[in-house]
Amino acid sequence: MGLGHVRRNLALAQAIVERHADASVLLVSGTHLGGAFRMPAGVDCITLPALGKHQSTGAYSARHLACPIDDIVGLRAQTIRAALERFDP
Repeated sequence: MGLGHVRRNLALAQAIVERHADASVLLVSGTHLGGAFRMPAGVDCITLPALGKHQSTGAYSARHLACPIDDIVGLRAQTIRAALERFDP
C-alpha cells in the first residue's frame, strides 16, 4: 500500500516490457493514485476500492465507501479474481 509500492511495481513492470516486447503487465493498486502515473506501453493499472488504517486501533476499514470491512475486502477480492480470469496472465 502506498506510493512507494506503486513506483517500485511500475519500475518492475517497465523493466519487464522493455525486455519482452510482447509482454503485457496489469498492475493492481489499492490507491487511486496508482493510475495517476504515466504508464509505459504494455502496462496498465486497475485501482481497487481503498482501505484506510485507523491510527488508534490499527484496524482497517473502507477509506471512502460506507460499507463494512468484510464487504470492501470481498469487493476487492472479486475485482482481482475477475481481472486475473479475463487478463489470463
